[in-house]
Amino acid sequence: MLGARYAARFGTLLLAADVYYKSCENADLYRDVYINQWAFALGTQLTRGKMKYRLRYSFNTSPVNHSVGDSLNGHPVAQEAIYFLQATSLAAINQHRISGGFGREDFLLPGLGCRVVHRPGTHVAIWGFGGR
Repeated sequence: MLGARYAARFGTLLLAADVYYKSCENADLYRDVYINQWAFALGTQLTRGKMKYRLRYSFNTSPVNHSVGDSLNGHPVAQEAIYFLQATSLAAINQHRISGGFGREDFLLPGLGCRVVHRPGTHVAIWGFGGR
């Protein structure tokens, strides 16, 4: 994977952009199942005291190889098995994603942070604790 990131702070507003390239053609197993992929992301974070509010948009090209053969890393495999592998491992990859969340620094203890992120359409809220 090769990537680049840029971030700039304007007072309490942080803006960030990421771009990266995932090369599947050099990985023994993946080159038979997936194709190379580009991904782009834009995000912002607004800080108000100890609270942080986040919003992010991501886009990626589809990594699905639509012209798979009948082997994985030189081993014969039924095409249906490769399609099944693609379907089960890529079910959570959407080409367009938006997420939002908030966090609080010094949550319960000094230096401990709490973060909550939600991705619409997934019915999933991700939360966690960590340092700064």
